[in-house]
Amino acid sequence: MNVIGQGLRMRRMWREIGGAAMRYGLAGSGPGTIVLIHEMGGSLESWDDVAGLLPEGYAVLCPDLRGAGMSERVKDLTLDQLADDIRQLVVELGLATPVVMAGIAVGGAVALHCAVRHKELVGALVLMSPALGVPREFRQSRLEVVDTVLRSGMRTIVEGALSGGYPEIMRARDPERYLEFRARWLGNDPESFAATYRMLIDLDLDAELAAIACPACVVAGAHDAVRTPASMAAAREKIPGADFEILDCAHHMSVQEPGLVAELIGRFALAHRPLPAQPEIA
Repeated sequence: MNVIGQGLRMRRMWREIGGAAMRYGLAGSGPGTIVLIHEMGGSLESWDDVAGLLPEGYAVLCPDLRGAGMSERVKDLTLDQLADDIRQLVVELGLATPVVMAGIAVGGAVALHCAVRHKELVGALVLMSPALGVPREFRQSRLEVVDTVLRSGMRTIVEGALSGGYPEIMRARDPERYLEFRARWLGNDPESFAATYRMLIDLDLDAELAAIACPACVVAGAHDAVRTPASMAAAREKIPGADFEILDCAHHMSVQEPGLVAELIGRFALAHRPLPAQPEIA
């Protein structure tokens, strides 16, 4: 497939959305739109090596979610807010809808919620190890992680947080890539990270899986200990007609194997290329 171009860098810009300043990246142009939503602890930089490998004919939008990257910091956060932010940003930028939306982990939760809350916005959906909720038996330990972050900062949890999602097999493939990712992760604002984590702990999106009305693909990482291929296969069974793929990576897919991720998103986008909505959403 023809791609935007490996040398292209996203333009970084800011805009006030829903009462908060949001940074976003925009690359490419065309009659279609692909929206890429990063993971908890990530930022639009999570997609740097993916965006330039996507097909021609699409504008590619990569937002820093509220509280993440260089978007405005937060003390509290809801999934409704994040989904509404994405919709408003797409509308204000005048991008073609419905969009192809892809998200990783918490970004997958945002993409899923967008597809259910704003059905007119999303024409095709790629969910990569999506966060669907935290089992009740693990919630107290996760709340203790939140308390640790607020007390002592990101460095106190980094080893435990990255061990399952960026295991040694992935670190060994490209040690410098891992070290850069780790350093960027450590730069997260602890209070905003804690707000996102609290939101994650309270999620229960199983019921929303069955409500997805657009073409969808659930993606698992073969080496992901955070959300295993088996758990993602089970999630896929709840989405009518959804595809399922396993990539040779772990949890942080777009950083670990950007080429594989770009190929999958591009292939899915072209197979389900939605036409611009008529009339446009307002």
